[in-house]
Amino acid sequence: MEVIRIASRALTWASLTGALACSVAWWLTGADLEPAVNTLLILSAISGLFIERWVRRLSRRRELLHALLHELLVNQRILENPLLDRDAELPNEPQALPPLVLGVVESALASGALMDRSDRELFRHLHLWRARARQLNRRMEITEDRMNLDRSPDLVGESLEVLRYGRTLKRARREMDRLLGLLTTLYPSEVGPVPTKESFLDHSEGE
Repeated sequence: MEVIRIASRALTWASLTGALACSVAWWLTGADLEPAVNTLLILSAISGLFIERWVRRLSRRRELLHALLHELLVNQRILENPLLDRDAELPNEPQALPPLVLGVVESALASGALMDRSDRELFRHLHLWRARARQLNRRMEITEDRMNLDRSPDLVGESLEVLRYGRTLKRARREMDRLLGLLTTLYPSEVGPVPTKESFLDHSEGE
């Protein structure tokens, strides 16, 4: 990406320099160099404006896709919370359930950066993931309210069991896995290598 940007700027300056040289030669010699001057000016405009915009758009797109991957990995960690694990022991006291994060997904859907024909599948699954995540966030909020309404161990355990075995959690996990698979399969150069769980945790804790 940076190589293309540098080459674009070099071409722009070279075209402008060539146009200036032709203009001076035209003025000194009287030779008809107007076509050459116009051609070089048009070339500099194309390289300086359109190519630069294209490179900037690709750069923003790459940053967005990388941010999407990072947000999904954060949500993957949230869904690995032992409170959502069917095999984990049920607590006796009300617990806080961190909500899923959707900031980058909302930005991606609203920005228009993923409107290419090749992005249709990703765009569709982003909508599905947002819907599933919102449903699960609402379900976790209701579960927290129920646990805090009656703090008895039996109701706390019953509320978490309903959440653990419900379809809302299962659907959210399934859609997140699909979205992660799409990002890493269709956009490997943009998102880069997926970090291991250990390295991601170390990086997140460092932040």
